Amino acid sequence: MEERTQELSQTLVNLQTTQAELIQSEKMAALGQITASVAHEVNTPLGVIRSAPGNIIATLNVLLPQLPVLMQRLNPTQQATFIALVNTSLQQQQSLSTKEERQLRRRLQTELDALGLVESQEIAIQLTLLRIESSLEGNQHLLEAPDCDEILQVAYKLVQQNQNTISIQQEVDRAAKIVFALKTYSHRSREAEEKSLIQISECLEIALTLYQNRLKQGIEVIRKYEPVPDLLCNPDALTQVWVNLIDNAIYAIGKEGTLEIAIAQQAGQIVVEITNSGAAIPDEIRLRLFEPFFTTKPRGEGSGLGLDIVRQIIQKHGGDIQVSSQSGQTTFTVMLPLSRSMGVADVK
Repeated sequence: MEERTQELSQTLVNLQTTQAELIQSEKMAALGQITASVAHEVNTPLGVIRSAPGNIIATLNVLLPQLPVLMQRLNPTQQATFIALVNTSLQQQQSLSTKEERQLRRRLQTELDALGLVESQEIAIQLTLLRIESSLEGNQHLLEAPDCDEILQVAYKLVQQNQNTISIQQEVDRAAKIVFALKTYSHRSREAEEKSLIQISECLEIALTLYQNRLKQGIEVIRKYEPVPDLLCNPDALTQVWVNLIDNAIYAIGKEGTLEIAIAQQAGQIVVEITNSGAAIPDEIRLRLFEPFFTTKPRGEGSGLGLDIVRQIIQKHGGDIQVSSQSGQTTFTVMLPLSRSMGVADVK
């Protein structure tokens, strides 16, 4: 009897090991498919970071000789106006569409014409670059200077240095986010103690980051995240769930459409709904979605294990997954219990 018990115990261990290896294998397969997209996403910020220092150096080489000479030409009132203009521009560097830029330039030129300035068109162009939208009357002492256009060009060069610095910081943060998502997704938990309390949205955002290159081609992501408690879980395993579901959603949508992700708390559960705007899933296919090795993707694009693994992970968390589908709206609903006594402790 004892020997039989040991055999059963060993068999269970072997099954758990095989299952863990299967999940990791599917994870690596998915990772291989998105490697090109991730590489592109990293190269984009690297390109910005690579070019920004060169722009800073080139601009400074021109600006440094100009600035002292310019400040000497300006009287104290004009100097104060110049500094105030630069500070105002630094605080108002919002992005404008081409249409908005044209509207702002026309409005500024109308105000400059009303002030009787001869070179109103050239000055309006420079002020548009500086994103100066407030009343121009306070800047009149500077705008009436004979070399106003040159003064505004120097001001813009100063502002550009701040913009370049901000761009570098933003792109560094973007690259770091992508690398973090990649590292987190490829990580493999080896110990049960690696379970932790997390916000469910964190795992979802990692998955979205990995697919950012495909999403930005024409898929609008709509987030409806309600405040929910932290969940005690295996973050690696749940990230695998969201990666598989988001990958399937993108495949269903095609080139253009919407991907909506909703998080809410209902009856002691965290409920995550992932909805895509793709075609409806026929009932005969929908009923087989979670069968091992069943796939509707072309040969070589899907193993048929993704949704089976998703279901296994969710069930180990004591949860459930459901799917509903109609034309333009297919929703996978994942329900995860908040209670720590409902299977979460068994997640490996």
